[in-house]
Amino acid sequence: METWGFEASNVAVAQVRIEQQLVEAATRAGLTNLRVTTDSEVETIGPTQWLGAEVQANLLWTPTFAFLDALAAWPEGFRVTGFQYEMQPLTPLQQEAGMTAPTGSVRIGVAFPVILPPTAAAPAAAGAGS
Repeated sequence: METWGFEASNVAVAQVRIEQQLVEAATRAGLTNLRVTTDSEVETIGPTQWLGAEVQANLLWTPTFAFLDALAAWPEGFRVTGFQYEMQPLTPLQQEAGMTAPTGSVRIGVAFPVILPPTAAAPAAAGAGS
């Protein structure tokens, strides 16, 4: 596990690397109306540093699970920190137009192990106790 994770010189570089890979994976999976955000601080659990992110998109089950399957194949590893979905019933107008599936949105919280130099994560940790 010592080499498990995204290696970066600082938190900002780790954020960009993770965000880019999430956008690529979500786009390939077919998620639409995509929004990806990353946390600004690293969380330390035991010997591992974690950087969180959230992926929001339209709720489409096949692309959502294709996206999660893609994450599972990443060698860096990850953990799911949240999964929420909201479905909106079809309006009468949508039903008249022939739509059969309800619309909605999905929010997937994930965290990735990061390997940062000791000084890269220190400012965030110092600021948290002030």
